[in-house]
Formats: sequence, C-alpha cells, structure tokens
Amino acid sequence: MFTIIVTIIALGVLIFVHELGHFIAAKINKVRVDKFYLGFDFGGLRLIGFKGPTTEYGIGLIPLGGYVRLAGELPEDEVLSGAKPPPPPAPDELLAKSPLQRFTIFIAGPLMNIALAVLLTFGLAVWGIPEPSYLNETPHVTWIEPDSPGATAGLQTGDTITSVNGASVNDWREFRTQLAKTLNEQPERAVVPLSVLRNGQQITSDLPIPTQTSDAPVPEYSGYFGIGQPVATIFSTISDGAAKDGGLQSGDKLISVNGVNILSLDQFLYMMGMLNRMNPQEQLEDGEEGAPLQFLIRRGETEQFLSIKPRYNAVEKKFWLGVAFETPTINVRHSVPEALRIAVNDTWFLTVRTFETFGRLVTGREKLSSLAGPIGIARFAGQAARLGLSSFITFLAFLSLQLGIINLFPIPVLDGGHLMFLLPEFITGRMVSWRIRLIASQIGFVLLMALFAALIFLDLT
Repeated sequence: MFTIIVTIIALGVLIFVHELGHFIAAKINKVRVDKFYLGFDFGGLRLIGFKGPTTEYGIGLIPLGGYVRLAGELPEDEVLSGAKPPPPPAPDELLAKSPLQRFTIFIAGPLMNIALAVLLTFGLAVWGIPEPSYLNETPHVTWIEPDSPGATAGLQTGDTITSVNGASVNDWREFRTQLAKTLNEQPERAVVPLSVLRNGQQITSDLPIPTQTSDAPVPEYSGYFGIGQPVATIFSTISDGAAKDGGLQSGDKLISVNGVNILSLDQFLYMMGMLNRMNPQEQLEDGEEGAPLQFLIRRGETEQFLSIKPRYNAVEKKFWLGVAFETPTINVRHSVPEALRIAVNDTWFLTVRTFETFGRLVTGREKLSSLAGPIGIARFAGQAARLGLSSFITFLAFLSLQLGIINLFPIPVLDGGHLMFLLPEFITGRMVSWRIRLIASQIGFVLLMALFAALIFLDLT
C-alpha cells in the first residue's frame, strides 16, 4: 500500500506539472482551455470534477496520464475523414494561432518537467544532500575483487590512491569525480592512469576500462572497478527471513564470514554473489536453505558467532539473507551558485545519457529489459521513499526529466509528434492534413501501447 501511495503522489505531481505547462502557455497565447484533467475520464469515469468560467477541471479514474484539451484542437469526424473542409477557427481556438505560438504551447509541458528536475536538484543541493561519510575519507583501498579491473591494475589492499589521470585526489569523492570526468571526456580510453602510495613508495598503474563502458552510462563508483571502499558493514534492517531467524539484529557490525575478515561492503556483496554462482539453482525450491554461514558480529561491546542459513528466492533466483546495511551520511550543503551549477550539470549529464540509452535501444546494443515499466517505476518509487525524503526527491527529479525528454520524441500522440507536424508548416506555410495526422496518431498510439504492454510483461518477469 505504501508503494502504491508514493507512486500516485510521484506521478500525480509530474503529470500535473506537465499539463500545467501546456495550460499556462495556452493562457499566455489566449487559447481557450476546455478541460484540465489528471488521469483520463473516458465515458465520464472521474473521481472529481468541477466547471470554472471557461475550463472544466477534474481527476479521471483511468490513471494513464493526464491531458489539457485546447479549444479547436480536434475537428469534427467529417473533417478528420476528409469529407468536408475545416471551418475557420474562432479567435480563441488553437488553430487560429501562428505555428510559433502552437509550438510554445506543445513544448511547454516537456520543458516544465525538465525545469522541475533542475529545480528539485537545485533545492536539494541548497538544503543539503545526504552523502556517505566515507566520501570525505582518504582513498585507502580496503579490498580488491578478484579478476576485476582493479586486480588487473595490480592494486592491493592497503594502497592509497593519490591521483587519477594526473589529477591529485585527496578523498573518495575526488577519486569518483575525477574518474567519471576522465571517462566522460575521453570515452574511447582503454585505461586510466592511477598513482598509488604503497609502503611509502609512489607507484603508477593503469586501470583498465571494461569494454562495455563505452556503450553504457559511465560508472561513478569505484566498486564497479572492483576497488573496495570503507563502507560500514553495520546492519540497519533485518526483515523476516534467514538473518532474523539466525539471531542477527539491527545495529550489529559484521566482522567476518566463515573466518574471512570483512573490510568492505563490496567484499561482502561479492561473497554473497559467489554463493549464488556456486549453487545449482535450477535444482532448488523456493525457501530452501543453503549451507550455513558463520558470521562473527560485534553487538555493543561484545563479539559473538551466529550461524545463518541463506534461503533461496525462486522469484529472484538467488539466495537471500533479508538484510540491509546502514550507510553513515553527512549533510552536504552548497551555495546558491554552486547548487545551480550542480543542478544544471546533473540534468545535462542525465539528458545525454538518456539519449545515448535510446540510441543503443534503436541500434540493438541495449535490451528493452534495461528499461523500467510502470511496475518497475512503482517499485523504485517505493524504495526511494523508504530511504528518505532526499532519495524520493532525487527519484522524482530523475523521473520528471525522463518524462520531459520522452515527450519530446517525434512520435504522434506525444508532444514531440505535435512539434513534428508543425515542421512542414514552418517551411511551406501549410498544415499537414487531418487525415495524415489521424493515421499517424493511430499508429503511434498502437506502438506506445505495445511498448507499454512489453514493459509491464518485463516488469513481471
């Protein structure tokens, strides 16, 4: 129920802001707005509705978006079929306005979503963004994943990273930032030069870049390269399941598993991943227990051993303990100019990555399963809300940006489709015929519904 509520709130805010953009632009251009609805009210199915001086406002019961109906936006059926020519538009109807005025009305919705993403990110940066406290610590390597890029580079536990691509780094934040900057500016790179301090000696090394990095969003976390960071291994949440039955409690600090000292959360997650890879999962049933793991934990001032048997989850197809980890954070606040720079840069970065992702989808280099459908979005909304207000606002900013960008795609029934139909009119001065628009819109609607259904199917599987 919690996930459903936060999803309704998130989508309701984003749809309202989007339609408000169209509404304001229409009013500025003196176009009459007949209806302003959140959700669709097909057949009169609505939760609430009331009539203003010129506009009907309401909430429809069909939660597939929202709409602003502009006066004269859709002609009569006879005009759509080409049986008779369209009548002259009234002064307050959409088609009485110039192509440029209509352009501003159609683009206003997506731009409002993009502006909301910038505003939310800006507000968070000013108010304070919770960041893992270890990002301010000196970049001492706590663990190296076997067969990872970090291992190939020859990095060792205990090394201190001092520079990335010739730029000095003093903490983990600077390491992540400089690594991402290097890969963004030079995506064709095969390696990134590192300097590390080992036993008092300065050593240079080349960190290889996984081949898929050039076709995927650049990772900004060192764990991607198998370099362990000093993330605290303190359990924060113990859900019903193996860990709780084994005696684990919130606040316990993990010291070792099966006699192996755990120095990094990355190391523990790697061990759990190996546990799943080593078991013949196709022969397991849901809830079946695996071999017991011997946990050494510190609770208060005392240490004790716990024997925990992970349980197989047939849906996720992996063993689960039922735990989450506490990540100590600090609240980092920025000045107004710096917050604005962060908001613009982050929004631009995600915009570029979004177009790159869709480019890979079109060329077949990315699978459709990498996208989240409505169920996936609801799942992410719930997870973000449970992590706190800042995480939820960050998710809201991301989703708002995606909504704005997707609506600019030149697909009939989307705002980008309306903009596409305006292009010939800008060039020739003549509107695209209603019949062509109708056919294109029907094709666009079918394609979108097919995509919608496919994403739901992938969410469920």
